[in-house]
Amino acid sequence: AEHDDGRYHVVHLIMSGDQDIERAGSLPRRQEFINVAHISDLAAAKLLNDMGAHILVDLNGYLSGTRMTIAALRPTPICIHHFAQPSTMGADYVQNFLSDRIIVPPEQQGAYTEKQAYLPDIFIATSTRLNSPEAD
Repeated sequence: AEHDDGRYHVVHLIMSGDQDIERAGSLPRRQEFINVAHISDLAAAKLLNDMGAHILVDLNGYLSGTRMTIAALRPTPICIHHFAQPSTMGADYVQNFLSDRIIVPPEQQGAYTEKQAYLPDIFIATSTRLNSPEAD
């Protein structure tokens, strides 16, 4: 189920100059984009804090172009890692890992510093649209 866009205001931070908003697809009404590509991590964290944001969802982890310093500055009460890489962030400022029982089987939870927030019956949810080509 999708979130109630009448109750939640979702803000996407554009972290680098090569991110394309159009690739995001169809988004609920109460979502906005803020380009932080040309400001410091400290300024971006202050922006989130000043906005009163409650949850920061990191989609990049330690992959290329990472700006984990923003999360490390703890601008929001909750930080969630969404499996850009199927491994722990190993950081005390990331409280949850949005995963599934394929990525992180329950018996392997102890290897993660984050508490698992399991998605039901799913393996890597990335879009509500089907972007795959038709199979022959």
